[in-house]
Amino acid sequence: MVNSILPTGKPRFHMNFFWKNKFVFWNLVALIFIKAVFSYSGLQFASITGGTPIFAKEEIVSQTNAFREFLGLGDLKENPVLDQAASQKLQNMITNQYFAHTSPTGISPWHWIEVNNYGYIYAGENLAIGFVTAKDTVDAWENSPSHRANLANSNFKEIGVAVAPATIQGNEGFLVVQLFGTPKPTKPAVAVIKPSPSPAPPKATPVKSPLASLKTTPTSSPLTPSPVLLASVQPAVKNVATETPVSVTVAALTPKLAKVSKTLNTTLIVYSLLVFLASLVFLVFTGARKELVIRTAASLSMVILAVAVPVFQISRAALIL
Repeated sequence: MVNSILPTGKPRFHMNFFWKNKFVFWNLVALIFIKAVFSYSGLQFASITGGTPIFAKEEIVSQTNAFREFLGLGDLKENPVLDQAASQKLQNMITNQYFAHTSPTGISPWHWIEVNNYGYIYAGENLAIGFVTAKDTVDAWENSPSHRANLANSNFKEIGVAVAPATIQGNEGFLVVQLFGTPKPTKPAVAVIKPSPSPAPPKATPVKSPLASLKTTPTSSPLTPSPVLLASVQPAVKNVATETPVSVTVAALTPKLAKVSKTLNTTLIVYSLLVFLASLVFLVFTGARKELVIRTAASLSMVILAVAVPVFQISRAALIL
């Protein structure tokens, strides 16, 4: 029979199996692994759960056109030149660490369109960073009057988009550059009409009249081609949504993912608290052994870590510009 009374009179708990298999220890290791290795932001968590490393630019185009169709507007055609211009703007923002329509060195958003020889009569730009999905990004633009004006502008006919993960001045997430444009119309060729030869009129004997001495202004022949009148081309109109970044709470746009985040973090906090309480009980009833003291202290640190560091921070704010 196993003695259940210690020499000091304290009851002995049958914890040999528990401690021999180091249940608490390995659970603490697992918790540290979860909190330290998987302390992802919302976009990283979404990438893992979605199975894709990044949402594609085509999704931005699709969501934009879905919104325009809802408004009864025509779809925007994706233009590879605008795609390239958007990609160059995106890379410039990452390299020079700024989130703005105009770079710190004064480069305007239209620079990237113009260096790619895209002649336009209308152009526009929307920017965003920190959103989890393409739908969240476009929804945020829709809810901002200035960005919505670009999405719903009937003058725009083409679109170009670039998307990439980035961290700019502490803002982490998918960086999105959306360009709008309407190319200049191709000038039609002007046909030159040559007058057909006509028979020479018979010579008539000139008759002098009192008016013969007056100078007359020759009139154009009916066979002379009239000038071709072309519609005047409107000057290039440029539009950016706003010059001040607008903060948007991601959780408000992704309530389901926010709920999963809250549930998961609450579960880890409760679990780590129970492990700490179990370690504390063992410490009280079995004595202040060095091993127990270390494990209890580690359990308490895990409680603090579980509270302080969420597995993923879906409640953080994203930016649109």
